[in-house]
Amino acid sequence: MLSPLKAYEMWFRCYGPQGWWPADSTEEVCIGAILTQNASWRNVEAAITALKKRGWLSLKALCEIPQENLCEAIRPCGFYRQKARYLKEFAVSIEREFKTLDVLFEKPLEETRSWLLNRTGIGEETADSMLCYAGGYPILVIDNYTLRIGGRLGWWPKEWDKRQYAAAQHLLMGNLPKDATFLGEWHALAVAHAKTHCKKKPSCTSCPLLIKGQTHPPSS
Repeated sequence: MLSPLKAYEMWFRCYGPQGWWPADSTEEVCIGAILTQNASWRNVEAAITALKKRGWLSLKALCEIPQENLCEAIRPCGFYRQKARYLKEFAVSIEREFKTLDVLFEKPLEETRSWLLNRTGIGEETADSMLCYAGGYPILVIDNYTLRIGGRLGWWPKEWDKRQYAAAQHLLMGNLPKDATFLGEWHALAVAHAKTHCKKKPSCTSCPLLIKGQTHPPSS
């Protein structure tokens, strides 16, 4: 069976560094992590661009602007009323309890993760995206792409979904370096591979992982 570490090495040779998370600040990463829920990155970029043009791409601004105005700005990313509420509640919580994200990200991983998961609209994938890409914590993001790849490569049963988030994360992190930069790149490369080859209907003939004697063509 192909190991998660070997998969990384092969992905890196094939796709190169991904440069995730594309943002100018930790605040932008956290805002983007909320906006990207159930949305394509192209639509998230449109919403982020709209926030930048208005000078609202900061937690301080999110605390102050009317929610209806925020809804209009982030409309491109979908579920905009729901996400506007999540963003404002997150921004207000940071301002009230820590003043800045830096103070939150100085706390131990488990404490910070628990705080994030207690915020409205922030689940495990969103929290771990913030932790890894904004906070620099050594934690691996698990998404549907990762679950699909892992099921096809035999890392876990094919029927696993987000209900097995913790189990998949534990398994992978037990086989990868405990380094935030590495884990962020691993996740980004997994997404690149899922979008290029390991789609819902896989493109196996050109898959870089299909080296004789190491793995087998994934089943759909």
